[in-house]
Amino acid sequence: MKTNQSICLLALFLLGSGVVFGIGGDLGRDAWLGLLLAMAAAVPLLLMYARTLSLFPGHDFYGLLRRLFGKWLGGALILLWAAYAVYRGAFLLRGVSEFFIVTTLPAPPWTLFPIVFTGAALYLLARGNETMGKWAVCASVIVGLVFVLMWGASAKDINLDYMRPFLHRAPMDFVPGSVQIATHLFLDCVLFLPMLPKKDEGGRPYAILLRGAAAAGAVSLLIILQNLLLLGEPVLNREYFPLLAASKIITVGAFLTRLETVVFLYIIFTGLTRLAVLLSAAGNGLSAVTKIKKPLWAAAPLALLCFGLSVWLYGSLSDVYRAQAAKVTLAGLLFQICIPLVLWLCAEWKARIVKF
Repeated sequence: MKTNQSICLLALFLLGSGVVFGIGGDLGRDAWLGLLLAMAAAVPLLLMYARTLSLFPGHDFYGLLRRLFGKWLGGALILLWAAYAVYRGAFLLRGVSEFFIVTTLPAPPWTLFPIVFTGAALYLLARGNETMGKWAVCASVIVGLVFVLMWGASAKDINLDYMRPFLHRAPMDFVPGSVQIATHLFLDCVLFLPMLPKKDEGGRPYAILLRGAAAAGAVSLLIILQNLLLLGEPVLNREYFPLLAASKIITVGAFLTRLETVVFLYIIFTGLTRLAVLLSAAGNGLSAVTKIKKPLWAAAPLALLCFGLSVWLYGSLSDVYRAQAAKVTLAGLLFQICIPLVLWLCAEWKARIVKF
């Protein structure tokens, strides 16, 4: 997969984390500033992720875990990484399913959307990384056109007064919201690490992680500003699906009166890409520690597990919303900060030993 394709794939993957409920809802009209603070706070961790992979250019992420921690401990960490990918996939699958169930058909079978979504993600995964890279580029172009259309169409409906007063919250009030944005958006890069190509095979971890996160941050900033300027903070705080609510008040002449279909395209492209990457990370992890030679064969049963967890862990739409609104979770703290920090320190120490 080429570098530009990997950047597009990472950007879509990160955007899929807040594809249904959005991000930064607790900060209201100051969510845009919380996003900028979260981006700044995430940069050192992204540099740490890239530095770790750059120290051993001949290994991919799972190979590096085996190299640093041995067969058994490294294998256990790989399985934990795969389990975390399945857990995040279950959250995404239930959130997207609830969105389509609530907003489309009057009484659709609740299993319809997760089955179709999972099948499409497995098909994309089966086509290989080259096809997934091309898909990412095409989907990125479509997502870009979606927001050009939405911003152009909403110009007459924007109310700048919704942003006032500026910075009416205390400085410490930004901390919880910024942490929530960082953990649910930018630091999910840890689940993309297994997708990064080896550095000695043309992989550029610094460029991919930083540019991909920057692209996702820029699009997220546009979403936050558009939702705020169209809905206002009081309405924004009451909406489960703010992007969809904002699209409902936009009209484009007589031939196109509603833009909900455009929002559906955005959710399908980003959500499907994210689920495919999560299943790839889980399938590659299981394949790395078992005798299953093809990651797709490992990803298929994990997709069924993902579907089952989405039903078992989240009983309703409100359960999914509360999980999205959580500031810090134990799993996020472990996989986004603690394990990567230990991995980086071990990689630096091991690289020095090998060098001398």
